[in-house]
Amino acid sequence: MALPGFETERLILVPRTMSDLDDCITMDRDPEVTRFIPGPWQDEDAHRAFVKSRIEADFGDGLGYWSIRPKENPNQFLGWILLIPADAVGPDIEVGWRLNRAAWGKGYATEAAKPVLTHAFQTSMSTT
Repeated sequence: MALPGFETERLILVPRTMSDLDDCITMDRDPEVTRFIPGPWQDEDAHRAFVKSRIEADFGDGLGYWSIRPKENPNQFLGWILLIPADAVGPDIEVGWRLNRAAWGKGYATEAAKPVLTHAFQTSMSTT
């Protein structure tokens, strides 16, 4: 099942692809963005391999990552939101996000989470 895209009042959420790789790497290199998130952020090769593996992973029907973009400038990468098995292994499902520092404090995470959570409940109900 391919991930659907979503639109909110201000945002476009599209399934994350390899074309988002460099934007994700750039975002993660901001030490404030990854301050409390363990990861291979300082090792360029390991960091790239980690993000690439997450982009290419099949987390199951209806699960994955979406890139967040503003409607006013759809080429601008604000960050991503995910709906994946907890710690990428499950069985619990987690919702999470990471935004560029310039996108902080604008309510984007909450706005992006609403359609993803609606999707989560619709997907889980249709597969049980």
